Amino acid sequence: MSFSHDRRGQSVVVGTVILFGFLILAMATYQVQFVPTENEEIEFEHSQQVERDFLDLRNDVLSAGTTGSARSTSIQLGTRYPQRTFFLNPPAASGTLETTGEQQFEIRNAQVNVSDGAHENVHHFWNNGTEQGPDGPVFVTRSIRYTPDYNEYRGAPRLVYENSLVAAEFGDRALPRSDQTVVRSDRVSLTAVSGNISENGIESKSVDSETISRGSRSIPIQGDGGNIVIVLPTAVSNASDLVDRLDVPAAKNVMANGDRVEITLNESETYRLGLSEISVDGSGETDPAYIVPVGGQNVISGQSVGVEVRDKYNNPVADAEVNVYTRTDSTSSETLRTNSEGRVYSQNGTVFTINEVSADGSDGERYERVEVTLLPISDGAGNVSGPRVYGVSASPSSVIQGGQLDLSATIDSVGNETTIRSGTPIQRVDVVAESENGSYERTSYDYDPDDTTRVYPFSETIDMDWEPGEYNVTVRGQDASGRWTSPEEEGEATITVVGGAVSSTVNFTVTDVAQDGNTQSFTFDAGDLGNNDAATIDLSDPQNGGVDYTNANFELIEQTNNNDAISYDSTTNTITFTKRGGGDGIVTIQASGIDVTGPSGERFTISYSDDNGGIDSDSFQIRSGGTEIATQDSSDDVSNNGDVVISDGVTIEGDVESQNGIIEIGQNTNIQGDIDANGDISIADGSTIEGEITSNNNAVSTGDDVTIEDDITANGDVIIGDDNTIDGDLTSNNGDIVVGKNTTINGEITASNQNITIMDGATVNDEISSNNGNIGIGENVTVNADISTDNGDVSIGANSFIDGDVDAPNGQVSITESATITGEVTEA
Repeated sequence: MSFSHDRRGQSVVVGTVILFGFLILAMATYQVQFVPTENEEIEFEHSQQVERDFLDLRNDVLSAGTTGSARSTSIQLGTRYPQRTFFLNPPAASGTLETTGEQQFEIRNAQVNVSDGAHENVHHFWNNGTEQGPDGPVFVTRSIRYTPDYNEYRGAPRLVYENSLVAAEFGDRALPRSDQTVVRSDRVSLTAVSGNISENGIESKSVDSETISRGSRSIPIQGDGGNIVIVLPTAVSNASDLVDRLDVPAAKNVMANGDRVEITLNESETYRLGLSEISVDGSGETDPAYIVPVGGQNVISGQSVGVEVRDKYNNPVADAEVNVYTRTDSTSSETLRTNSEGRVYSQNGTVFTINEVSADGSDGERYERVEVTLLPISDGAGNVSGPRVYGVSASPSSVIQGGQLDLSATIDSVGNETTIRSGTPIQRVDVVAESENGSYERTSYDYDPDDTTRVYPFSETIDMDWEPGEYNVTVRGQDASGRWTSPEEEGEATITVVGGAVSSTVNFTVTDVAQDGNTQSFTFDAGDLGNNDAATIDLSDPQNGGVDYTNANFELIEQTNNNDAISYDSTTNTITFTKRGGGDGIVTIQASGIDVTGPSGERFTISYSDDNGGIDSDSFQIRSGGTEIATQDSSDDVSNNGDVVISDGVTIEGDVESQNGIIEIGQNTNIQGDIDANGDISIADGSTIEGEITSNNNAVSTGDDVTIEDDITANGDVIIGDDNTIDGDLTSNNGDIVVGKNTTINGEITASNQNITIMDGATVNDEISSNNGNIGIGENVTVNADISTDNGDVSIGANSFIDGDVDAPNGQVSITESATITGEVTEA
């Protein structure tokens, strides 16, 4: 048998070959077309991530310069592609992070005047210091630059951080990605960057911003016969394009000059200049440059004399050597080292120098030396008094150990017809606390010697790590002449530190009271109390000058069961609640017949403690007479000619109205009707408003997580917090409108004459329009309608989506590269 002419298997072979050919063709098509596209998307997402990292880097640099705390920022230099079994990837995409060479920024044509409150040594150092250039002081800084090396994403931006600004370079275009903080109002702030970075690759790299000179001091500068010019170096290739997009409203002019940006300020204005330096590689240090007195240079004999050592950025230098001489012709000295505030104090010295300058100053600069004059004791103590202290306030008066105390007072060095005082600035405040059990605490606060404040509003928050007990707190001040408050004019307050920790389950709350009111409620959760456990509410703070509870009647409005009991002890100013039997739930105690004796606006704190170890406190405010305060749920309207306050957690089934006052809505309230006021309307976190909100003459503001089911209309500002849901329109006739982060607005937003700002992550499902203001859209915002302004500008942030037209016929429209607009864009 012969098979030489048998062709029965040929069709199968041919078919297999053809199918295999199609498979190869399909794989080749996918490799050529789809793999590059997918890789480009991965590179684009990485580019967005690096941009966010650069914004974090910018914030960390500025924070390190102002707070003195080191910051670390992680930047992902490159990215890898997903593994593909049958397809090929190019090498992983990499990037380069580097600092530029040293560049100089200058402050031209500026002078420091002693008449503006600066010490003469600041003036002399500014004019003759080692950092002088031909037109004014010169400082060294660097830019930080990131350059990607992508395989597919050809339009990726280069990123630059410099002078508080992050810029993205797209070829010859330069777009700011952050605000600038160099010039704001009357303040000029500059942070120099030192150190070297040179990294290339794929992995994440950390940039550590370490403080070299913390910007804790500022000096006054004015034009020296002309306008001040701030000259900033830039690593952006097209500085002109960057300048065209910069927003520096406080500047007279901003222009590009080669690789420099020049900001011109008004010569007639006085500006406060603050400088700082950070390092990105751990190198660098700051050296003593000049010295100033702490207080005046006329000091009463026997009193402590202080000086402050500063660097070229005008900031204090810690651990600096100071030579202290008793006379100008002394050849021997005592060497002291400055404390963390850059200061030393001495009771014997009259001449203080730095940098090994002699007592007479012949071998140094005049700004490296301070000489004080000692006054006879009879001169100072007999005729001129130190500052007086008054208006001491400690809140809360009963504070839990580990909590915080807000302490405030007024310290005044201005005399009158009967008491002569120095009239010099307040330079130091001492707070001394002594307890009944012998515990002693002392804290001192030093203030800027260049500050000219003579009536000083002292206000500090103190971490209460003190031992439990009752403390007498004394506040005294020192003026620039070195005089301290006399004992009879010191301010005093009494506080109690309670041991233990705040219980998160008690949720103790107190309602506000009106000056002409006679009721107040106290609410807490008694779920953790057992049978016969007692809870104590201490009314001592308001009893001593705010509210008199002596003749009040105390009644249980809500209780865990019918056997619960309460009592009031007027000798200890305490309410005692005793739980009888089981039962969980909220307890509300109402005090009726109280006598409100304190002034409007005064705040008091009431503390809670129980046998189960629960500790809590809450403060309340005395409201003006005529204020309607709703503390209980109501099915009726709440209407008043004056102010209206709705307490936390209250439900009002009707309307809330104030004909001539303000309305304040507490947390987690439910208003089922309309809210209408002639004054401001404020709504706290977590509340729900089912009706319209109208402020006929003022503003409307909401907290976070608020739901409004109808329109908001105001004659002033409309400020919406984060994570709100507004189902109606927002309208402001004469104010700004601000919509918080991740908030949803389902109606129109209209500002007749002012600006509209939509924060990051918000969603607006109807039109946004302003007649005469600007409209700013943040990042990741969705607007499902048109945006228009007749006479303003429109800016749209990264990754935002506008499903409509953007119309600014008389202004400019600024759109970031990653934003999407489906409609037409019209601009001047």
